[in-house]
Amino acid sequence: MILTFAQVQLEPVRDGGVEDKFQFPICRKSRVLPPRIHFREKCPQTNLRMTPCFFKKFRLFFIGLNALGLSAGEVQPINPRQVLAVENVCAWPNLTLLRDGTIAAILHNAPSHGRVEADVECWVSRNGLTWEKRSVVTSHEPQTVRMNHAAGLALNGDFLVLCSGWTDVKQADRPKQGPFRDAVLRPWILRSRDDGRTWTQRSDFPAGGAGWTDYIPFGDIWPGSDGVLHTSCYQGQYTDGAVSTEINKWRSWHFRSTDDGETWQRGSLIGTGHNETSLFPLRGSNWLAAARSDSSATDLFHSDDGGATWRGPRRVTSVGTGSGQGEINAHVTRLADDRLLLTYGVRTVGKAGVCALLSADEGRTWTEPVRLVNCSGDSGYPSSVQLANGSIVTVWYAKQSPLRDGYHMGATVWEAPTAQDLAPIAPAQPEGFIQARITDTWAAYADRLSFGLSQTLALLDDGCILSRPEWQTWRNGVPKVRVAYDAVTGDTDPKHEGKGYHGTTIGIPSSLDFPHQRGVAWQNQIAVVRSLECCHGTLADSASLARALQWVIDHHEEHRITTVNLAPVDNREHGAPVPTEIDAKLARLRELGIWVSAPSGNHAFTSGISWPAAQADCFAIGAVVPGQDVIHCDRSEKVALLAPASATSSANAIVCGAAMILREAIGKSHFDWRREGANLPEAMMTIFQRSGQPVTDPLTGRVYRRLDLLAAVQHVLGATQ
Repeated sequence: MILTFAQVQLEPVRDGGVEDKFQFPICRKSRVLPPRIHFREKCPQTNLRMTPCFFKKFRLFFIGLNALGLSAGEVQPINPRQVLAVENVCAWPNLTLLRDGTIAAILHNAPSHGRVEADVECWVSRNGLTWEKRSVVTSHEPQTVRMNHAAGLALNGDFLVLCSGWTDVKQADRPKQGPFRDAVLRPWILRSRDDGRTWTQRSDFPAGGAGWTDYIPFGDIWPGSDGVLHTSCYQGQYTDGAVSTEINKWRSWHFRSTDDGETWQRGSLIGTGHNETSLFPLRGSNWLAAARSDSSATDLFHSDDGGATWRGPRRVTSVGTGSGQGEINAHVTRLADDRLLLTYGVRTVGKAGVCALLSADEGRTWTEPVRLVNCSGDSGYPSSVQLANGSIVTVWYAKQSPLRDGYHMGATVWEAPTAQDLAPIAPAQPEGFIQARITDTWAAYADRLSFGLSQTLALLDDGCILSRPEWQTWRNGVPKVRVAYDAVTGDTDPKHEGKGYHGTTIGIPSSLDFPHQRGVAWQNQIAVVRSLECCHGTLADSASLARALQWVIDHHEEHRITTVNLAPVDNREHGAPVPTEIDAKLARLRELGIWVSAPSGNHAFTSGISWPAAQADCFAIGAVVPGQDVIHCDRSEKVALLAPASATSSANAIVCGAAMILREAIGKSHFDWRREGANLPEAMMTIFQRSGQPVTDPLTGRVYRRLDLLAAVQHVLGATQ
């Protein structure tokens, strides 16, 4: 991408009263490669020479693809501009648009993580590029630091800040702790009636309770449709409060104010194992909460009753590649085009900085990450607002960034890619994937797992139309369809013949890798093996199915086949295995460590299931209603696992994709699967069953387990390791 300067306008940047630094706010993007910066020899307005050295004198940086250092899967923002907004502050900034359109940033004013006496300040800007200090919001008491804060507007337009911190004064009930870690300070309630110039203070925020810290505010203050103000606070439970302030666990709370911010009351519990949480009002009584989990990732919670109760969590960002990494401290706002914007800090080694996600469906699905800045690991805590001209202002803190070596608040002014240019990544079956926590697994382990890469899934069904666009895709020079074979005729063309129809679509839930749409193990390859005339088969099809399974046995190493979707059903109620020609093949595949599963059938049988799912050495997969843990379709004691789907063929496809992801997690972590089963497929099924959600069948009283992929992967990889 070439950045050409259509019109260079020099404006002073005020920095402590000095006006000798300038910015270049206007650039035009052309679609010419390769990436580089193109400088005109002279600026037509000023006659100044436009050389790279000239640009080093100024605080505004135009960011091209190379400068952003995009990681795999990330995209760049439109017209990004960066400024060093405030120096020598740890910041943890929070943005509010004031009544006159001014951007106000509430920030911690010391270059320290709360280890020195300090306060929070209010800085303002009209465009996100030039900033000036407006006021000191708090006036800390001796031997204390005011630092943690939430901010927003009251219903009457007043500017509100809630602010807690730490004391360095020894507490009577425990020994002296480290610097400024003796106790959490109860929040102050601060109000400005003149847009942040002067402040009044109240000290009657609710206390935290015995055994817990006082409440720590975080995120935004928002008015709800109920005429009440809403925000969030978190608190920690002491491991042993008589010894130290070490925290055993965290929890985050919803707080409300019924008198426009004068007083506050604790409401509902949002998340256990969660701390810094940002609230955002959706529509009506719907709310979204983005919470930092103990496993260093961002989880989403949803309320449809004004915050009285919360559903979740749903993981939306990665835990990173090691302890203390991950993608955390998310902030949510709404753009003028009605999309949600979620910005968050990235602390994963090699890709630290700030990124953004966009959602066009109220947070159900999200785009690929938009990279806003690269920083050191000690960075993040972004907050964003959109200006009337469409520009987005995102502020963040860093100890080191391209702007400065040392703590500072940076600002990135940018525009979001359009919904057409950056569509959300939609699951092939959204409701079921969310319920089985497949999308959570994609988000949580994006930095550790490849989701099927270097594995092939053998689809044994009634053929496939390979010319369909879904099966013509390539990724990084690798085709989705690795190989095809017809075990009925013995040739390599698996096209449907006779009554065949099913195999063209059965690979979608497990393997789809289409623009903006994904199956479970979306980076896998598939081997299409036509195994019978029609998926609704009979025991007479055992001969051709046996040939198909033998082909997998003969070629599994060549094609890296780890998983077999044995898709046919015979629509009969088999209460026990039926001796057929496939049995020895299934036993051999189990010995080879290859997963084989089949759908149980779709006739609501309760005493038996379809063949070949009824056979030994083949896992039988049943189904629950998508969005509900209500079992339907065929089931018997032979059913090993349930998945959310309208039919068991889709449920089995989902589980096949999940098995590929779990296999990868086991391989990468060197997990000792032998503790779980006699062979790898049995061990994986044991993990799925132990980690799955219990589902009781009201007709038979049997308790089954429904797939929870995130829990299964966490069992292997651990929540943070």
